[in-house]
Amino acid sequence: SDTIPTQISGKPSNTGFNAKTVRIQAIKTDTVTGSCAGLFASQTRIVELGGECNSPTICAVRQVSINGNNISTSDNNAATGATAYTGVSLTFNASSEADTVIIYPDAGQISLHARYDLDTGVAGYEMLGSSNLFVVRPFGLTFPGIAHSNTDTGSLLAAAGDNFSMTVRAYQWASGEDADNNGIPDTGANITDNGTVPNFAATATIIPSVNLPGVALGTVSRGGTCASAATIALTGGTATPTDWCYSEAGNVILTADVTNYITAGVNITGNSGLDGGGSGGYVGRFRPKRFALSGATRTNRTLAACAPASAFTYMDEGLTLAFTLTAQNTQGATTQNYNSTYAKHDPTVSSNNAKTAYGIGARNVSPFAALTARVTGGYVTSAPAWSNGVLNVTGGNAALVTVGRPTPDDPPDGPYAQVQFGIAPTDSDSVLMAAYDLDIDNSAGNDHTLTGATTELRYGRLRLGSTSGSQLLPLRVPVEAQYWNGTFWITNIDDACTTLAAGNVGLGNYIGNLNTGETTATITASPLQAGRSGIRLSAPGATNNGSVDVALNLGAGAAANACPTFAPAATAGNKTYLRGKWCGATATRDPAARARFGIMRSSDEAIYIRESTN
Repeated sequence: SDTIPTQISGKPSNTGFNAKTVRIQAIKTDTVTGSCAGLFASQTRIVELGGECNSPTICAVRQVSINGNNISTSDNNAATGATAYTGVSLTFNASSEADTVIIYPDAGQISLHARYDLDTGVAGYEMLGSSNLFVVRPFGLTFPGIAHSNTDTGSLLAAAGDNFSMTVRAYQWASGEDADNNGIPDTGANITDNGTVPNFAATATIIPSVNLPGVALGTVSRGGTCASAATIALTGGTATPTDWCYSEAGNVILTADVTNYITAGVNITGNSGLDGGGSGGYVGRFRPKRFALSGATRTNRTLAACAPASAFTYMDEGLTLAFTLTAQNTQGATTQNYNSTYAKHDPTVSSNNAKTAYGIGARNVSPFAALTARVTGGYVTSAPAWSNGVLNVTGGNAALVTVGRPTPDDPPDGPYAQVQFGIAPTDSDSVLMAAYDLDIDNSAGNDHTLTGATTELRYGRLRLGSTSGSQLLPLRVPVEAQYWNGTFWITNIDDACTTLAAGNVGLGNYIGNLNTGETTATITASPLQAGRSGIRLSAPGATNNGSVDVALNLGAGAAANACPTFAPAATAGNKTYLRGKWCGATATRDPAARARFGIMRSSDEAIYIRESTN
């Protein structure tokens, strides 16, 4: 009257999980009392035993072992039950019971049948008996042959969101792999050499359970969406779809589960750590599919902090490109595990060289001019860092980009009124931008991603004008910002944010009665107004006639670098982009001029003239 409980494929019925002594009892009706009585008490008899596959109804493996004997197992036959039998010697005890050990190396719902011919001379004069229908389930599920990695340097399996091939397979039980007898393979056991279960047919659900670097777990899916839980129908105990996808970057442990196999409460589980692949069972590595650009802005003349914003930038002066890069999977979702050492794009590459880190290029649209070779770049304050799949190249982390003057820098060139900037970052896993929309080198193929509207670049310089006047009145030395218009130098009336300080002015080469300290310099307008300002030299006094040379230190040193060897002390102006070719072979000289106090002009030999407007 007892039942055979759920069994595990390949496991003896008297061992481990659900262990139970299964007995066959031979009984008869006592002809005197009419009650049941043992028939083979303390006897050994050859009993015919057979197995029947009930679900599925077709046997893939026709081998049930009872007491070490492989008995015939037949397909389901509702009318007759088992159709084939094998004789097995059974030893019955005093209660006419024979202990048996059952092993079924496959899966499904089966039943056992017993038959004993009471009289071979009389057809149909047989003892018959059957067990309950019981389920034999696989021991566990795993993913044989999948690539394993638990480090950020492991070999790549696929891009996040891309399809890849992966096998899910069910396996039998083996001794030593279920130490706690809970019917689940021990952590780290390799079940792939236990034997398969070709009769197993069920739907498994595949989910991620743990991931590295641990920021976001991600989703395992099929069919291209990479957004919902994955299910797979196993037939013959296995399935190998080619449309798996994992939504995240990094490494992941996968879990496979089948619930309510044939009957309620019969569950099978497993994970990617049961295939002998090592690395703690982690599958991968996965990389992002692409980088996406958002929030791109450009700020001209960044260090000059123009307000209102400038419509141009001088060559050799910095402008800022600010933007956000996002690491994405194939479906466009952010791969948050692209973080820390798993982020293989290094924004600090080549000593904070933003140009190299982002592949920054520049071109003038019309007429076309290739400017990339003249681009250099770093960061305004410091290099940014990837955080959960996002890189904010903004604020103090924005890229300070400089387009240099031509080399050699004589003659000047420009202006370039339609300058575009683009980026083309990559990483060591060859992750590229999602799309290119800019042909930076005019080669009939887009190779960069545009980072905003066009702007203008100008080759500029500051010019000082010589002046003369009375030693009794201040003198104004004209200061003018100029740029090359393609033919000659013109006043840059759009420059309203170049600043000058009195400390940038250097005085020297005193001649005549004029000496150090008898005139001092101030700036008449800072920032420039419509490209112009002036240096005001205080009146030296009646007896201090003579001349002085005036220079603006636009460099980073403590003295100006004017012509021919004029280098008066002056505070660094840090505006080398406004130096000019005032002498020598290169445009690396600071502007200079001469101011004369009380010296006659050669035209009319007058020292000072005041004209009346009346």
